[in-house]
Amino acid sequence: FSSAYERTHAMAWTACAIGAWTIISPWVVAGDMATTRSVVNNIIVGVVALLCGLAMAAAAGTRGEGGGGRRRPASPGPIS
Repeated sequence: FSSAYERTHAMAWTACAIGAWTIISPWVVAGDMATTRSVVNNIIVGVVALLCGLAMAAAAGTRGEGGGGRRRPASPGPIS
């Protein structure tokens, strides 16, 4: 994410959405046919994906102005 920040920072929120979908998908897709093992697996994997996505989103929010690691042009010093 750090090497191409401008293009990839929105992917963090996509990871959050995928994690949330993984949690709720057994009930949305299969109805009451899901087994306990698959529901528990989806919940664990979904929570991990959601937490990783939130961590990436928080890291993207702490980059400050200028983002992407670009350096601002140096201001010219006083002219003597």
